[in-house]
Amino acid sequence: SLLRVRYGLSVDYRKVSIVQLPRAARAYTRPKLMDASFLNQVNEVSVTLLGAAGESRCQETVSDGDGNSVALAAAQATLLAASHATGIPIELELVDAHVFHSGHQDVMFVMISAKGQGAAEELTGTCIIGACLSTAAAKATLDAINRRLELWSAYADGLPRNGQGAHLKGV
Repeated sequence: SLLRVRYGLSVDYRKVSIVQLPRAARAYTRPKLMDASFLNQVNEVSVTLLGAAGESRCQETVSDGDGNSVALAAAQATLLAASHATGIPIELELVDAHVFHSGHQDVMFVMISAKGQGAAEELTGTCIIGACLSTAAAKATLDAINRRLELWSAYADGLPRNGQGAHLKGV
Protein backbone atom coordinates (compact mmCIF):
# COMPACT_ATOMS: atom_id res chain seq x y z
CA SER A 1 0.00 0.00 0.00
CA LEU A 2 2.86 2.35 0.81
CA LEU A 3 4.45 1.83 -2.62
CA ARG A 4 1.09 2.52 -4.30
CA VAL A 5 0.34 5.69 -2.34
CA ARG A 6 3.80 7.18 -2.18
CA TYR A 7 5.30 6.19 -5.54
CA GLY A 8 2.35 5.12 -7.69
CA LEU A 9 3.76 1.59 -8.05
CA SER A 10 1.46 -1.38 -8.27
CA VAL A 11 3.13 -4.47 -6.80
CA ASP A 12 1.74 -7.99 -6.64
CA TYR A 13 1.58 -8.73 -2.89
CA ARG A 14 2.38 -12.40 -3.54
CA LYS A 15 5.82 -11.48 -4.86
CA VAL A 16 6.86 -9.33 -1.92
CA SER A 17 8.05 -10.66 1.39
CA ILE A 18 9.41 -8.91 4.43
CA VAL A 19 12.22 -10.45 6.41
CA GLN A 20 13.40 -9.32 9.80
CA LEU A 21 17.05 -10.15 10.36
CA PRO A 22 18.63 -10.65 13.76
CA ARG A 23 20.53 -7.62 15.04
CA ALA A 24 23.93 -9.30 14.45
CA ALA A 25 23.15 -9.90 10.77
CA ARG A 26 22.37 -6.21 10.26
CA ALA A 27 25.54 -4.95 11.93
CA TYR A 28 27.77 -5.57 8.91
CA THR A 29 28.91 -2.58 6.87
CA ARG A 30 31.00 -2.69 3.73
CA PRO A 31 34.35 -0.93 3.79
CA LYS A 32 34.20 2.59 2.39
CA LEU A 33 36.96 4.00 0.20
CA MET A 34 38.31 7.11 1.88
CA ASP A 35 41.36 7.74 -0.30
CA ALA A 36 43.41 6.15 -3.07
CA SER A 37 46.37 8.00 -4.48
CA PHE A 38 49.67 7.53 -6.28
CA LEU A 39 52.48 9.16 -4.31
CA ASN A 40 54.85 9.98 -7.13
CA GLN A 41 57.65 11.30 -4.90
CA VAL A 42 58.02 7.94 -3.10
CA ASN A 43 56.73 5.72 -5.93
CA GLU A 44 53.91 4.26 -3.80
CA VAL A 45 50.17 3.85 -3.96
CA SER A 46 48.28 4.55 -0.75
CA VAL A 47 44.74 3.27 -0.09
CA THR A 48 42.63 4.11 2.96
CA LEU A 49 39.40 2.28 3.76
CA LEU A 50 36.94 2.77 6.59
CA GLY A 51 35.41 -0.50 7.81
CA ALA A 52 33.78 -2.05 10.84
CA ALA A 53 37.20 -2.52 12.46
CA GLY A 54 38.07 1.15 11.89
CA GLU A 55 40.25 2.93 9.37
CA SER A 56 42.84 0.90 7.52
CA ARG A 57 45.59 2.38 5.37
CA CYS A 58 47.95 0.33 3.23
CA GLN A 59 50.73 1.28 0.86
CA GLU A 60 52.22 -0.70 -2.00
CA THR A 61 55.39 0.13 -3.87
CA VAL A 62 55.01 0.71 -7.60
CA SER A 63 57.63 -1.22 -9.57
CA ASP A 64 57.76 1.41 -12.31
CA GLY A 65 55.70 4.49 -13.07
CA ASP A 66 53.52 3.05 -15.84
CA GLY A 67 49.74 2.84 -15.48
CA ASN A 68 49.61 -0.95 -15.21
CA SER A 69 52.02 -0.96 -12.24
CA VAL A 70 50.00 1.76 -10.51
CA ALA A 71 46.77 -0.22 -11.06
CA LEU A 72 48.30 -3.44 -9.73
CA ALA A 73 49.69 -1.69 -6.64
CA ALA A 74 46.39 0.09 -5.93
CA ALA A 75 44.41 -3.16 -6.23
CA GLN A 76 46.87 -4.98 -3.95
CA ALA A 77 46.79 -2.19 -1.36
CA THR A 78 42.98 -2.24 -1.45
CA LEU A 79 42.92 -5.99 -0.77
CA LEU A 80 45.25 -5.57 2.20
CA ALA A 81 43.26 -2.65 3.58
CA ALA A 82 39.98 -4.55 3.14
CA SER A 83 41.37 -7.55 5.01
CA HIS A 84 42.44 -5.30 7.90
CA ALA A 85 39.26 -3.17 7.88
CA THR A 86 36.89 -6.14 7.94
CA GLY A 87 38.82 -8.77 9.88
CA ILE A 88 37.33 -11.51 7.69
CA PRO A 89 39.58 -14.60 7.53
CA ILE A 90 39.51 -15.15 3.77
CA GLU A 91 42.69 -15.32 1.70
CA LEU A 92 42.38 -12.74 -1.07
CA GLU A 93 44.89 -12.76 -3.91
CA LEU A 94 45.14 -10.37 -6.83
CA VAL A 95 45.04 -12.40 -10.05
CA ASP A 96 44.91 -9.58 -12.61
CA ALA A 97 44.39 -5.86 -12.93
CA HIS A 98 44.44 -4.06 -16.25
CA VAL A 99 42.82 -1.28 -18.25
CA PHE A 100 40.79 -1.92 -21.36
CA HIS A 101 38.88 0.35 -23.70
CA SER A 102 35.12 -0.15 -24.08
CA GLY A 103 32.91 2.17 -26.06
CA HIS A 104 34.28 5.63 -25.39
CA GLN A 105 35.64 4.83 -21.93
CA ASP A 106 38.73 3.35 -20.34
CA VAL A 107 37.69 0.69 -17.83
CA MET A 108 39.65 -0.78 -14.93
CA PHE A 109 39.24 -4.56 -14.65
CA VAL A 110 40.30 -6.55 -11.58
CA MET A 111 40.20 -10.30 -10.90
CA ILE A 112 40.56 -11.61 -7.34
CA SER A 113 41.02 -15.18 -6.09
CA ALA A 114 39.27 -15.85 -2.76
CA LYS A 115 40.06 -18.94 -0.69
CA GLY A 116 38.71 -20.02 2.64
CA GLN A 117 35.91 -21.84 4.44
CA GLY A 118 36.69 -24.96 2.41
CA ALA A 119 36.09 -23.39 -1.01
CA ALA A 120 37.60 -21.08 -3.60
CA GLU A 121 36.25 -18.74 -6.25
CA GLU A 122 37.31 -16.07 -8.70
CA LEU A 123 35.73 -12.63 -8.40
CA THR A 124 35.78 -9.75 -10.88
CA GLY A 125 35.17 -6.05 -10.58
CA THR A 126 35.19 -3.06 -12.91
CA CYS A 127 35.19 0.72 -12.70
CA ILE A 128 35.19 3.38 -15.39
CA ILE A 129 38.41 5.36 -15.05
CA GLY A 130 37.89 9.02 -14.25
CA ALA A 131 40.62 11.41 -13.17
CA CYS A 132 42.55 8.95 -10.98
CA LEU A 133 43.72 5.47 -11.99
CA SER A 134 44.45 4.53 -8.34
CA THR A 135 40.89 5.35 -7.31
CA ALA A 136 39.47 3.35 -10.24
CA ALA A 137 41.62 0.34 -9.32
CA ALA A 138 40.54 0.56 -5.67
CA LYS A 139 36.85 0.85 -6.64
CA ALA A 140 37.11 -2.07 -9.08
CA THR A 141 38.72 -4.18 -6.34
CA LEU A 142 35.96 -3.31 -3.88
CA ASP A 143 33.40 -4.04 -6.61
CA ALA A 144 34.85 -7.55 -6.89
CA ILE A 145 34.84 -8.38 -3.18
CA ASN A 146 31.98 -6.32 -1.71
CA ARG A 147 29.31 -8.70 -3.00
CA ARG A 148 30.84 -11.51 -0.95
CA LEU A 149 32.11 -9.70 2.17
CA GLU A 150 28.79 -9.85 4.00
CA LEU A 151 28.50 -13.60 3.39
CA TRP A 152 32.08 -14.18 4.52
CA SER A 153 31.39 -12.09 7.60
CA ALA A 154 28.34 -14.20 8.46
CA TYR A 155 30.42 -17.37 8.31
CA ALA A 156 33.58 -15.98 9.93
CA ASP A 157 32.73 -17.59 13.28
CA GLY A 158 34.71 -20.70 12.27
CA LEU A 159 31.90 -23.09 13.14
CA PRO A 160 31.50 -26.10 10.82
CA ARG A 161 28.38 -26.13 8.69
CA ASN A 162 26.29 -29.28 8.95
CA GLY A 163 24.77 -29.08 5.48
CA GLN A 164 21.39 -27.87 6.70
CA GLY A 165 19.98 -24.71 5.21
CA ALA A 166 21.08 -23.02 2.03
CA HIS A 167 24.05 -24.40 0.11
CA LEU A 168 26.69 -21.72 -0.35
CA LYS A 169 28.27 -21.35 -3.76
CA GLY A 170 31.99 -20.66 -3.66
CA VAL A 171 33.81 -19.32 -0.64
